[in-house]
Amino acid sequence: MSQPPGPMRSRSIRMVLLLVLLMPVTVPASAGLVGQPAPDFALKNTSGTNSGNARLSEYRGQVVLLSFWADWCKRCIDQLATLRELQERYGEANLRVLAVNIDSAGQPAREAAQRLGITVLHDPDQAVVRQYDPSVLPYAVIVDHHGRIRHEHAGYRAQDAMTYADELAALILE
Repeated sequence: MSQPPGPMRSRSIRMVLLLVLLMPVTVPASAGLVGQPAPDFALKNTSGTNSGNARLSEYRGQVVLLSFWADWCKRCIDQLATLRELQERYGEANLRVLAVNIDSAGQPAREAAQRLGITVLHDPDQAVVRQYDPSVLPYAVIVDHHGRIRHEHAGYRAQDAMTYADELAALILE
């Protein structure tokens, strides 16, 4: 049975359009960095006994999931739980998750490191995040064993966890 003409149909169309506009989406990252060497950096590691500086190039030979996030970003906080799960799942298979906090204060980074048990680096002046130039947060980059960027993801929604897992599994097997 078709929808009656007039105000009811018009209201239904508006509701559908509103729902489409409110749906969370992942903004596709530009492919600008894919295939390029990951820009190297050194940042303070806020993760407990491993505190000190960490350099991306130290992880050459491993697959690295690098994610830029901020405490004020709700989707970033949602993504952090996924990062912890991925580190637990693939850590022994040569994956290293590096969560780079870009807040000016160090407290959010320290708290996340304690709560999640993953490597959290702090980029208070945002010098490193500017090298990667994300369009939106969170911004995740997957780097292969040779230090080349293989995948980029701007934004986050729950379905992205499966995409990350598939991409990581494929790279780990290479």
